[in-house]
Amino acid sequence: MKKLFCKYLLLLLLLVGTGPALYAQKDSDFPEKPTPLQPVNDYAHVLSSAEAAQLSEKLRQYDRESSTTIIIVTIPSIGGYYVAE
Repeated sequence: MKKLFCKYLLLLLLLVGTGPALYAQKDSDFPEKPTPLQPVNDYAHVLSSAEAAQLSEKLRQYDRESSTTIIIVTIPSIGGYYVAE
């Protein structure tokens, strides 16, 4: 019985110890940072060209008026990540 308990405890420790490594962020999961930085980065192709241009102009204007920069990025998938991460 004690041997079985030790095996399960060891298995649990291995799972807990390696769990975060399974969800570690890889550089290939997300697109490269654009240079120069653009207000709208639509990698998921959700916006039309006209919508992206209009939104970019509004964000640039907001940046000039408030000195607050907002960047929008859409990606097709977040892979195995939780939305809250």
